[in-house]
Amino acid sequence: MKYFSSFILIFPILLGTINFIEDNYLVFQRDQILITLNKMRLNYLESDCHELITILKQDPNWKNKLYDPVITSQNELDQQILLYDELYNCLSVNEGENTVEEQQILHLTELFLIFIKGLNTPIGNSRLELVELNETNDPAIVRIRDQLGIPPPPGYVFIRSYSDISSIPMPIREIFEQHHAAGVTLFTRYIAILEEGSNTWQEKSLQARSLPKTYSHELVHAYVNSSVGTTTIGNLPTWFHEGIAIYFSRSGENQAIVTPNFTLYLTPPPDYRQYDLNFKFLESKLGKKNLINRIGESITHKNPEILFTGLDIHDGYELQLQALEWKQEKDLYQTLIGTAVLFILAYLIVSGQVNQIPILKIVSICESCNKWYWFWNKSKIQLYSPPIRIWLDSELGVEYPYSTYNHRVCETCVTKSQTLWKAYNKRIQELISTDRESANQTYQAWLQGAPTYSNQITKTSIKINYQEAIKKFVNIALLTKYSPLMVGESPNFEFATDIINQAEDLINSPPPRYDNLLQSSSDDLLNPYPILWSVFCDDEANIVIEWSQLEQTMQLENI
Repeated sequence: MKYFSSFILIFPILLGTINFIEDNYLVFQRDQILITLNKMRLNYLESDCHELITILKQDPNWKNKLYDPVITSQNELDQQILLYDELYNCLSVNEGENTVEEQQILHLTELFLIFIKGLNTPIGNSRLELVELNETNDPAIVRIRDQLGIPPPPGYVFIRSYSDISSIPMPIREIFEQHHAAGVTLFTRYIAILEEGSNTWQEKSLQARSLPKTYSHELVHAYVNSSVGTTTIGNLPTWFHEGIAIYFSRSGENQAIVTPNFTLYLTPPPDYRQYDLNFKFLESKLGKKNLINRIGESITHKNPEILFTGLDIHDGYELQLQALEWKQEKDLYQTLIGTAVLFILAYLIVSGQVNQIPILKIVSICESCNKWYWFWNKSKIQLYSPPIRIWLDSELGVEYPYSTYNHRVCETCVTKSQTLWKAYNKRIQELISTDRESANQTYQAWLQGAPTYSNQITKTSIKINYQEAIKKFVNIALLTKYSPLMVGESPNFEFATDIINQAEDLINSPPPRYDNLLQSSSDDLLNPYPILWSVFCDDEANIVIEWSQLEQTMQLENI
């Protein structure tokens, strides 16, 4: 399970060979099973599902397949869909009369259909991805394949992503609500991901960094669970499951977006920070290579205590206590070192000895790559460096860099940032140029259909010529997709909030109305309120933008 973030945005994640399955399936006729099921379709209400269960039990491994559906081909998947769909429909009719075994089959087939067919999910609110662990390029799975020496389990991993929590069917939704999760792995290969949209670019940037780690975290769970088997999953402690998932997916790290005005943080909950700390402590004691070897052995032998070999640790509780003690000692040591350095710097400044040193060489840590570098400063010690914007690679690839503001940055990262920015800016400007041409055609035709303005121009209305109006509306439309820095202009207006929320594309499709179309903010700095504007066309082919809430606002001011 991966912790929840309220800043979730849908971003495309490249997870290797992924096949997408639509909610409607074209099922082909397959051998005798389909013939039997077709005969039963008209009268399975009276059959008490005995024939269907008989078909299911023809496979001696039928029960394990319900818990761990190892499916390696589309044909096999279609066949399982056909059988489980009929079983679910049949057993759900007389659910109160089912035996314990039949009720178990009902719940497991329902779970299968929720993930594979989107059962009980609104159409368009989720998508399914089939991931093969032996082919995916997910960084966490690549690390496991390369380092642990455990062969990837065969068969698809079924990832169902939901656009909002209300679309998740029960009882899976209950898990998300109770644990405030962003991702959940059920049994061995069912993964549910919550991808809730975000409004601001800061939240979207934070989502771009956190969502790939959620995918990686849950895929590690699927890799480990499929390797140890369904009968062993529940016997392994939570600190072992979550610790391994965090260690390989690196999802225990804080995520932050720093801007000149504020900083947006995404911090794991305390229990996840503890799981992350446990494995960092083990790595400090065993070394990274030795720890990875022991993780592989503990998964192979299904015994977490292998990690404690040679250490004075007997269980997860003792591991937690020693990890906390190790962190306290480490923090104290760093505090003492930092305090000593500050005292030395303060002494040099107060005594005036700094001025006697022509060049002072100070070592620092780059906030972008976390590597040491020599920070040079002439004549004086610079205790504070203003933040600069740095562009970094994201896990989505070089075409989707993200930016952050850092105080200390090495020359290598500065050069790399400039290269990334130039490539990114060039690509975005090409996209903006294409969208600008489309928006120009869209609003050229749309403005011609504006209603006729019959009033006189007043202080509450603005008249602009037709060509300037086209340019203004094109820029307003572009700002629904790009930042003002990229567009190069920031108009005084924007589209009304309800139009932005309802429309999917305001560049190629015009707004649905002309009244109360635009929105601006009042000049009241203490109590700003939104002002709505309507759009008209006068007899001279000029565009008129009029304040459509004057009377209401004046009434409010007079109260």
